[in-house]
Amino acid sequence: SMSHAIRTYFLDVRDNLHKANISYTIEEYLSMTLFTVALTFMIETIMLSFIFGLVFGDIIASMMLAFTLAATISGGLFFFFYTYPGTLVKHRRSQIKKVLPFAISYMATIASSKISPFLMFKTMSRFKEYGYIAKESEQIVKDVEVFGMSVSSAIKKEAKRTPSKEFGEMLWGINSITMSGGNLADFLHDKGESFMSDYRRRIRKYSQELSLYVE
Repeated sequence: SMSHAIRTYFLDVRDNLHKANISYTIEEYLSMTLFTVALTFMIETIMLSFIFGLVFGDIIASMMLAFTLAATISGGLFFFFYTYPGTLVKHRRSQIKKVLPFAISYMATIASSKISPFLMFKTMSRFKEYGYIAKESEQIVKDVEVFGMSVSSAIKKEAKRTPSKEFGEMLWGINSITMSGGNLADFLHDKGESFMSDYRRRIRKYSQELSLYVE
């Protein structure tokens, strides 16, 4: 079917729409893209034909030039729509990576007070300085409070959707530890130490590269 063909050819776009939290299906997003590109093409062709006709006086040549330029502009617009979800995902991933070591350390502190994982995510959702981690925590809370999902299902849903592989693995770990009755605070503390060590290593590497560049 047409729907299956679209999904097959645009799997990466579909996955990126999901991870970027863009609330369109792939069919809706591509319909909007094609409508916008087609409309832009028609308007640009008519406008440019008129402008070039006034400037050059040759109607046929003006229409050919307008058609070529409109096609180029429309192609660029289609490329923008095609790459936009992926660009958004990369941005979210990099933003999560920046705050992840600090967010996990704070989550370990919250978990050490023996509160439930749900309340831990609810607390995290209020700290907007943690950026997308706060937003993803808020989504877990919303899935439980508004949509009636179990905490485990909400955590697993977000683990599949988050653009950050590291945060996703951590969510799977939190779910696994919670379900098995393990010590969540210890798990988060160990994860926090691991991510903080990696963060320090990246800072040192950046500092060394900056020193070399300055020299």
